[in-house]
Amino acid sequence: MIGMRSTDSRPGRDNVEFYLVKQFQEGLNARVRGRIGGIEPRRSTRMGTALRHALVKMANVTARSKHVFLLSDGFPQDFDYGADRRSNTYGIQDTMMALQECQAAGITPFCITVDKTGHDYLRQMCETSRYLVLEDVSSLPTELPKIYERWVKGLTPCLTSPLLAPISERMLSAVREFIAAPDPDRFGELALRVFAFQYERNEPYRRFCDRRGRTPRDVATGAKFLPCR
Repeated sequence: MIGMRSTDSRPGRDNVEFYLVKQFQEGLNARVRGRIGGIEPRRSTRMGTALRHALVKMANVTARSKHVFLLSDGFPQDFDYGADRRSNTYGIQDTMMALQECQAAGITPFCITVDKTGHDYLRQMCETSRYLVLEDVSSLPTELPKIYERWVKGLTPCLTSPLLAPISERMLSAVREFIAAPDPDRFGELALRVFAFQYERNEPYRRFCDRRGRTPRDVATGAKFLPCR
């Protein structure tokens, strides 16, 4: 279990800190729990560096299978990630390459984010079956062990997984509320939410939308698509 950040004072590739939270041979003792409890957000998110360093740390680990889970709350970005500081393209491409390097080394990567817009950049970084967007950050402590168990046992996480039942129920409640009290001003926003929800969790529907050139990034109005049941 690891953590990393770029320092506050001098962000960039020459000053990246990598925090080791738990060694593989360590148990979940009080000291480890204290390290986990002390994790806090910092400034930049240099994901490619963390992945490559984790790859080196895991090179001498003997195991039937090796997995690396990338847990984040936003897109990869740092002070010198590309010429344009406002662009996240360099960071996304660098992280994509780092994920591919892990795969080539026999380490299976899986990305998890609590960023509700994470789908936009994660599907540029890896296959749709290799990431999950959790819309409710408070569900992370209970959902993370389930995701780990499913993935390590060799079951590819499904976007219609029971793990997402609480999220599905919230979406269903929003639709029911709209049906009970229709509001034309809210229809477009709700339709886009339903579309993004179905696109992210229904793989056949997502493939159909991709062929039609209709994705959550490309659609700006609910009039351009039809949700499916």
